[in-house]
Amino acid sequence: MLKKQRRFKLFLLLLFMAGLMYAGVFISRVLPILSGYGTKVMCSCVYVGNRAPDHVLREELGRFPFSLGTFQVNNSDSSVTGNVFGMAKRKAIYRTGLGCTLLSELSETEVRSKATALPVAPVSDTTGWHVALMDTVVTTAPSGKLGTAVDYAFKEKDKDSLRRTRAIVVVHKGKIVAEQYAPGFNRLSRLPGWSMTKSITNALTGILVGQVNCA
Repeated sequence: MLKKQRRFKLFLLLLFMAGLMYAGVFISRVLPILSGYGTKVMCSCVYVGNRAPDHVLREELGRFPFSLGTFQVNNSDSSVTGNVFGMAKRKAIYRTGLGCTLLSELSETEVRSKATALPVAPVSDTTGWHVALMDTVVTTAPSGKLGTAVDYAFKEKDKDSLRRTRAIVVVHKGKIVAEQYAPGFNRLSRLPGWSMTKSITNALTGILVGQVNCA
């Protein structure tokens, strides 16, 4: 009986040590992801989106687990540093015309020293869209089913699953028929496109390839 108890205690000890090792590996992998994500988001929102750090903390990084991080904006070199409980420190730097880069394999000196030829932005014809770019919350208020759909997108019904809709612009036959923004955002706000950017880029690439093949 005594041997069985010793074996059981040894088994529990080994199980506890295995749990500690797993937790250590898990934390070592997760913390850099949390600090890296928060650092990059803060950098892009502040230096590309021209938003206040407090607004970014509240709207983008205020919920668990990103709320565990601490992020510091450094205007002296246009960068953001972040960490989680003082660990997994990361840094993102902003470069004019290139946006923010989260430092990883290359050093900051190497990234900043890279020369990149920036493309010239094409001239867009926005006739019939906006006469003047004004800072406004609601520009075109739709009615009927479209208005109901737009209002629905901005309403928060579940505090545990927020929609966080930033902006909606509906274009029909080349004209804006509905336009609405969340508080703190306007038509000049630059927002992250995430996977939508990849989809649009792929579509444009496909169109260009089709035009070249038809030429």
